[in-house]
Amino acid sequence: MKKLTSVSYKIRMIALMILAAYFLATLFTFFSNYLLTSNILRVRKEYFPLTVYSNELNTAFNQQVKSYEDALLLGDIDAVNSANEQGKTIKELIVKMKETSSEKSEFITALDSLQTLYDDFFEISSDAFVNIAQGVNSEEIQQKSQQAFAIKNQINSIAVRLNEQIVNILQNNLDSQRNRAFRNIIMQLIFFVLVLVFSLWFVRAFSRRYILNP
Repeated sequence: MKKLTSVSYKIRMIALMILAAYFLATLFTFFSNYLLTSNILRVRKEYFPLTVYSNELNTAFNQQVKSYEDALLLGDIDAVNSANEQGKTIKELIVKMKETSSEKSEFITALDSLQTLYDDFFEISSDAFVNIAQGVNSEEIQQKSQQAFAIKNQINSIAVRLNEQIVNILQNNLDSQRNRAFRNIIMQLIFFVLVLVFSLWFVRAFSRRYILNP
């Protein structure tokens, strides 16, 4: 009983209460920062690389199509070889984009379609335009070249739409993280002020009740 009413015990109770309030404030800050960091990591690991790969993919595909068109119009075998080399790069970029995307990514369906279409396009084009550049212009080769350009339009549509989607999601995520960081700062300030006010109130009330007027 004497221990419960001693001044040192009461001071320890006040100190413990302040420490508990500080622990709650620290825990709140840690949790808020953890969520923010997790979201930023996803942006850095997924959306930033996807944006880069998507831009490279569109550039490489446009260059490849231009090379095939040169082969068609000029009979340039070097243009075909260049286009076929670019095809390997494009395939690698699609694979990288699929590997970078998370399992539940909203891009997976579009990437699967893009990969299937591009495999068909590259298989047809690498054969048809070599023959055209070499002067072989049979009806079958003409049909293949027409089929390749039809697939090209589908690929271009998907690739451009996918690029726009990735860029928009990246921008929205960056804006969201910036707003969330600002809200976290405001919430942390409010929480710390509340903890400080409560701690001061508790110390004052406890001191009056158990120390100044035991």
